[in-house]
Amino acid sequence: MDSTRKITRMQAVSNQLDVAYKAYFLWDDLVSAITLAGAAERVMSDMQPPGGIFGVDAVSLRSIINLYIRPEYWKEAAKHYRADYDFFRHADLKTQTEYVIKEDAADFFLLIPLLSFTYLKEETTRSMRAYEQWFFNKNPRLLKTRDQANDTFLRSLPETQSMTKQQFYEMRCFIDTGS
Repeated sequence: MDSTRKITRMQAVSNQLDVAYKAYFLWDDLVSAITLAGAAERVMSDMQPPGGIFGVDAVSLRSIINLYIRPEYWKEAAKHYRADYDFFRHADLKTQTEYVIKEDAADFFLLIPLLSFTYLKEETTRSMRAYEQWFFNKNPRLLKTRDQANDTFLRSLPETQSMTKQQFYEMRCFIDTGS
């Protein structure tokens, strides 16, 4: 049996994001979700123009910072945004042994790589689509009308607001006929 495998960067990113959202929904594992999504975000950020502007020629953390943050604060903003990811990634640099993760901050952290992935015109998985729907279902005040069919469906199910992450994920994946 051949032990080598060929994989593209975007296949790896897709796998990382898919598993990140499964970890988030199925096991409520924010550490794995943040670590996997953070690694995917770094790859996609590197694939886009370093001076890119969010929504113009890039969708990445770097492009958000380029658009909204003054250049002298770019490094500080990136460090702040990636703090959760970097804590788990840099055990050699982070000497503290405990860390507090805020789920709302993690939710936003997990959204950026998904937006980047979509911007790069990659095919999303059920887990990715479920996460996007969960995020905006959880934060309806943030949503511009985009997908009227999904919005209408979810509004017709008021109980989605009271579902656990796992229940929502299972329901969303059940109705999702895509890959």
